[in-house]
Amino acid sequence: MPQTLTEKILSRAAGYPVQAGDLAMVKIDFAMVQDINGPRVVEVLDELQVDRLFDPERVMFVFDHYSPEPTPLASNFHTQMRAVAEKFGVSLRDVGAGICHQLVVEAGAARPGAVVVGTDSHSSTYGALGAFGVSLGATEMAVALMSGETWFKVPRSVKVNLIGSPPAGVSGKDIALHLLKLQGEEGGLYQSFEFQGSGLAAVPVHDRLTIANLVVDCGAKAGIFTADEVTRAWFASRGFSAEGFEAWRPDDDAEYQAVLTIDLSDLEPVVAVPHSPASVVPLSNVRGTSVTTVFIGTCTNGRIEDYQAACAVLKGRRVAPGVRLLCYPASRDIQLELLHTGMAQILVEAGAVLMPPGCGPCAGLHGGVAGDDDVIFSTSSRNYRGRMGASGAQIYLGSPAVAAATAVTGRITDPQELVESDKVVV
Repeated sequence: MPQTLTEKILSRAAGYPVQAGDLAMVKIDFAMVQDINGPRVVEVLDELQVDRLFDPERVMFVFDHYSPEPTPLASNFHTQMRAVAEKFGVSLRDVGAGICHQLVVEAGAARPGAVVVGTDSHSSTYGALGAFGVSLGATEMAVALMSGETWFKVPRSVKVNLIGSPPAGVSGKDIALHLLKLQGEEGGLYQSFEFQGSGLAAVPVHDRLTIANLVVDCGAKAGIFTADEVTRAWFASRGFSAEGFEAWRPDDDAEYQAVLTIDLSDLEPVVAVPHSPASVVPLSNVRGTSVTTVFIGTCTNGRIEDYQAACAVLKGRRVAPGVRLLCYPASRDIQLELLHTGMAQILVEAGAVLMPPGCGPCAGLHGGVAGDDDVIFSTSSRNYRGRMGASGAQIYLGSPAVAAATAVTGRITDPQELVESDKVVV
């Protein structure tokens, strides 16, 4: 019977053919545990008296949400997790290593056809590279670490047919927010979005990571990009094997719950306005809105390409008086590249606060927590009320280039405005 990409991946992991709606016990290929749910995972492992994990080489512990530790309790959590990581011999990415999803990707653990699970809701990120990436609760994760298996109800798939090429100024963040606008906060509930079409060639991996990351914010279970030459080139450029990618494509006559066609050439820069990532409007609708803080980073947009876009705007310019620009690289490798390429100097000279790799204030835990009167322009994933701190804060979401331009002017700004002002001769 013809299968979607999701059905193919879960059939391989289950060891028998499955279809949407089936309950399937599947083998996992990689597991990630971060420091928000990690302490509870550790507690459950202890309650179950687990003395070994299914495969320590395919497990990663990451300290990113509380990095560096903002409270004594967070420090205690890390101490507990360090001890368990040592006990079981799993890879530990300690304070300063970076954000969990970026580190899994950099390790080459998210591969076409793989089942990759994590204790963070944005584990759908791994679908950018053709994996079935999904989040698990703490108890589910503890059992998966012990057994190497977990169960899913096989989700129905939505085919997202991408055509055309995005115009200049339109990023993966704009594509993702456009999709959220189409679906609403619950329009994709427990569905797997499968990205296909001729337009894939125009979407680089860093943008795919952003899009796959954000599909959960319309309720989706997963978001998977069909592996192609862009995927193959990305793996090859990092020294990873690109064998066997051809097997992980949906059948031409697979049955989908729905088909969406997005013409990338029709898109424009957009912004999510308070208080939902699905409340998306054209950038022009909110242009001129004054801000107090700009935040560039997170698992959504903290990669080197995001900082290249920001630095192209910030070079030779200064952050507006009264505005705070916080920059959190998504990993230590990205931090080093910022240093080696001179982009770190561009950021600091512009007046940015260059922070250590990690999640920072994305979830309102530390490192720039919002106050009641703050208006924030962020490249992060969510702008729910109270997400970054005080419930009175207003959070707008958009691309790194728009974030940088907004930091320069102190109001939500299209980067093209700065380009045009540079051409004005006084």
